[in-house]
Amino acid sequence: MNHFAGYSGRLLEVDLSSANMAVTTLPEKATTEYIGGAGLNAWLAYRHIPPGIDPLSPDNVLIFGAGPLVGTLAPAAGKTNFTSKSPVSGFIGTSGSGHMGGIKFGGFDHILIKGRSNTPVYIEIGDEVRIRKAGHLWGKDTWDSTDAIWQELGRQYAVACIGPAGENMVRDASIVANKYSLFAKTGMGAVMGSKNLKGIAAFGCQGIAVAHPKQYMSLVNKLNCEISSLPYIADFRNHGTLLSLPDMINACSLSIPYKNAQAVADQESMRNFTIEDLERALEHHGNIACQACPVGCKHVFRLKDGPAIPVSCAGAPAVCFGGLCAVDDWTGALQCEELVNRLGMDNASAGLAAWIIELYQRGIIDHNDTDGMELDWHPATVQKLLRKIACREGLGNMLADGFLEAPQKLGRGSGYYAHDYKGVGSTTGDPRPQFNSWICSMITNSIGHASGVRELYGEPAPKIARVLEKMGIPAEDIDKVFAGPEGCDMGWLTRLTEDYTFALECLGVCTFPFNQRFDIGTWAQVYTSATGFKMEGKELLAAAARGLDLRKAFNLREGASRRNDTMPTRFLSEPVHLQDEVRPPFDRERLDRLVSDYYAARGWDPQTGEMSPERLEELTKEN
Repeated sequence: MNHFAGYSGRLLEVDLSSANMAVTTLPEKATTEYIGGAGLNAWLAYRHIPPGIDPLSPDNVLIFGAGPLVGTLAPAAGKTNFTSKSPVSGFIGTSGSGHMGGIKFGGFDHILIKGRSNTPVYIEIGDEVRIRKAGHLWGKDTWDSTDAIWQELGRQYAVACIGPAGENMVRDASIVANKYSLFAKTGMGAVMGSKNLKGIAAFGCQGIAVAHPKQYMSLVNKLNCEISSLPYIADFRNHGTLLSLPDMINACSLSIPYKNAQAVADQESMRNFTIEDLERALEHHGNIACQACPVGCKHVFRLKDGPAIPVSCAGAPAVCFGGLCAVDDWTGALQCEELVNRLGMDNASAGLAAWIIELYQRGIIDHNDTDGMELDWHPATVQKLLRKIACREGLGNMLADGFLEAPQKLGRGSGYYAHDYKGVGSTTGDPRPQFNSWICSMITNSIGHASGVRELYGEPAPKIARVLEKMGIPAEDIDKVFAGPEGCDMGWLTRLTEDYTFALECLGVCTFPFNQRFDIGTWAQVYTSATGFKMEGKELLAAAARGLDLRKAFNLREGASRRNDTMPTRFLSEPVHLQDEVRPPFDRERLDRLVSDYYAARGWDPQTGEMSPERLEELTKEN
């Protein structure tokens, strides 16, 4: 048996300051305790990122990782992650995407990138690893940069690069893979830019062996057949996350904040954002699949008389720009989305634009603060703000420093109107109309945004129980969910859904609903047959919890405390209209109780969120 079946077994370290490179072997104990991908990234981050450093200094480390199923035929096994100390929050930051799995075929599971190059460069991972000059790429947007790298190396390379936002170290800048698949949230693009690193190009011909091929293929074929036979899968392929828009507009699950969360988007305000409206605005609509995905729910939209616009999350333009920024139709929203992709920004920058527009309209700022601009809810205004942020031009220089710094610099009580969790701009998740495990996760988790967590709560208890049973959650843990004083312990519910979806991230598979229909025991079987490391479902969940706890340990080391686990002040202070109802502000005592319940569910101190010395020692001891 190959000791590192499923894994390539190798870690690449690149020091950009010296241009030195080294290849080491992944430690077996760490791979079994943290699985891989986002989990092993957390382990590497805790060990390699010095405490207290500036996230944009050469001392920070940018870590890239792919889970053990990436590069195999497991359904949607293309999930890879960047991890670093976040310039958005000052805590650990992680972002995932369904691309760049080619790193495995290049012979590596993880990459550690340290230091800072004196001149712009990009890293090529092919038949060998090279640091290439990128001065001719600096200043180009992500689409033009990707095209230029493809022209130099060949179209077979997967390319993840930054645009002007990353180069200018805009705090929430993204890394964009193959022109459309964003490693967004937490500012990984800014960290890449701080290192004078334009991007990474990966291609290889090294195969990924699995330990038990017959058993593995039997499991994989079964999963793929089940996914292909789902009654909703054709619609999901064609429309992706657009399918959730009607429920969001009616606040049945996550709600859509409107005009910087002054209101909740409803049928009237989102009347131009139906699927039918989208099709009328388009000349062409194509689909793209992430690596190994049997669905293909990403899209290429071509507006009439416009360019082709690759879109990773089809619902995002409507939510971020139609909702937060009140852009009034698909054409305007998709034009904003194109800018975000090309400039290498984050859709959360829509929140910065919405924030400053509201401040202007309330008279808190005026044209003397806005470079003479009149700020209104118009797509041209939003697009101009996005460009200013990406280029750190005028007003955009302050906005580029994000929600933790910009309100402090501006003052005038402007922080009250900021819509963020731990500095990470939020485009969904107003808790006043509907509170659920997604929003609870944004409040309490270590990175400031939820990743694939199921939006459970407000559902009948039997339905929640059936979903948890389907996920393979042990019966004794399901019982704890319904032991709470409100009939549902949100802390436990959030912990369980986080552990499950983080386990998938560690394996390297997509966390979209079609993969969440399989119980954790099945995923453990897939892992065992791929790697040869025997693992039960409960052990896979324990490994996920270990990785999430290590993220928390990183944050505690950086000074995190209970005060960071909160929600935007507006949600705790203002009522909101929902159709014919008025929903009150979210209750502060309830928020405190929810945070304490979550801490208790994780085994942390219910008051402080700190871990026991024994747990901390277990997580941080050298393997």
